[in-house]
Amino acid sequence: MVESYLDIERVRFGDKLRGSVKVPAELQDTEVPPMSVQSLVENAVKYGTTPQSSGGECLIAAFGEGENLRIEVRDTGPGFDLSAIPAGHGLDNLVERLNALFGAKAHLNVSRRDDYSVVEMVLPRG
Repeated sequence: MVESYLDIERVRFGDKLRGSVKVPAELQDTEVPPMSVQSLVENAVKYGTTPQSSGGECLIAAFGEGENLRIEVRDTGPGFDLSAIPAGHGLDNLVERLNALFGAKAHLNVSRRDDYSVVEMVLPRG
């Protein structure tokens, strides 16, 4: 679904949007909360890449880390502070959903690394 969304946005924005999805074969059937990754990617495209006059890049990757699944969405936008997200915003809703489903076993991290704004969603596998 995320790849289809990126394809649609590439048609819409042309060369202004570059991106890729890298998920190892062994993780491709791992279940995640519905629309959770989509929310992260939509946020990266809307606020991170397309507002830039030269466009930007959105990279999505998944990693198995012991009993956890880490999904990382990187974009070349300016980044943000997760604590500044207003209640009811898509990412705030996602944090609430993760808390309801997994408690302290799941969380979002927001950081800046290697010229990318990075949002990591960490979930228990299983």
